[in-house]
Amino acid sequence: MTLKEILNKVDFDNVATYIVELYPDMANCLSGFKMAFDGMRNTIPDNPDGEKIKVEYYIEEGKAPCLVAYHSDNADWETVVGREVVIDSNVSAPLEEIAAVILFDATFYGFTPQDREDTFAEWQEGRTPPTDGNPYRLKWWHLTQREHDSKCRKEDIGTRTYTWVGENPLTKKRMNRIKRKCAYRWEKRIDELERLANRWDLLQQIKRSAPNTDLSLFEGLLFKAARYEVSRREDYSADGIGLPYIYELMTKYDRHFSKKADLTMLWAQSPNCKDDMINDICKIASHPIIVRQTWQKRTRLTIIQLFQ
Repeated sequence: MTLKEILNKVDFDNVATYIVELYPDMANCLSGFKMAFDGMRNTIPDNPDGEKIKVEYYIEEGKAPCLVAYHSDNADWETVVGREVVIDSNVSAPLEEIAAVILFDATFYGFTPQDREDTFAEWQEGRTPPTDGNPYRLKWWHLTQREHDSKCRKEDIGTRTYTWVGENPLTKKRMNRIKRKCAYRWEKRIDELERLANRWDLLQQIKRSAPNTDLSLFEGLLFKAARYEVSRREDYSADGIGLPYIYELMTKYDRHFSKKADLTMLWAQSPNCKDDMINDICKIASHPIIVRQTWQKRTRLTIIQLFQ
C-alpha cells in the first residue's frame, strides 16, 4: 500500500489517539497533525522516486521496542504520498498506529509545506549578509561574524564555518574576568538583536498584506512584549471550506491555544473573510484585533499572541 492509500483507510481522530499515546509532548500539536493528515490525503501523487517508507520496531537496550518510520520526511508531499509503505514482518500494529508514526516522521521539518520552507530558510539565513532591509538582522549578522572570528581558527576567519581539529573546532583562549564579562554582554546583545530582527520581519509581512491598516498599537506592543507566539492554520479540507475548517482546528484540536495573551492578532488571508466566522474565532481569542487580506490562495489564519 502507498501512504495515500493508508491515510484514506483511517480516521484522523483514531490516529490522534496513538499520537498522544506514543508522543505525549505532541498532544498540544494535534491541529498541525490534522492539517498534515488532510493535506497529504488530498494530495495527488507525483514525482515518483522509487524510495519506500519503512515501518519497523526500534530496539534500544534496556527499553521497550518502539515503532518508528523512515523516509517520509525527505521529499515534498507529492512524492511522499505515492511511496509504498513497507511494514516489517514482526509489526502487528493497527493501521491507525502505523499512520501515526509516519505522520510524526513526515512532519519533522514542519506540519505544512510552508512550515518546511520556513525551517530550511531559517537554517540558511546566517550564511550570507541579509539584504532585506532589516536593520537588526544586519547588526546581528556582523556581530555574530565577529564572535565567530574571535573563536575560530585562523583559516576560518571571515567564513561562517569551523574546521574541526581533533574533537574541538574552537581555539583555546584563556579569558580573565573582564573578558568573560565582555563575552557575556556580547552574547546577550546577539540574543536581543535576533529577537528584534524576528519581530521586525513579522511586522513587515503584516504591513505589506494590509497597507491601509493602522498597526501602531500592535507595533508598539510587539517590540515591548516579553515574548510572543506565532502559529498558522491553513485550510486543507477536501472541498476548501476555508475559515470553518480553521475554526474546527482551533476548537477541537488546539489544546495549546492560550487565552492568557495580552493581545492576539488574527491575520486572516482568504478569498472571502466572512464576518460571522471571524467573529466566532474572535470569541476564543484573548483581546483580539483583526487584519484581513483578500487573496486567491489557500485560506490561512496566522495567530500572533503577545505576552507582556
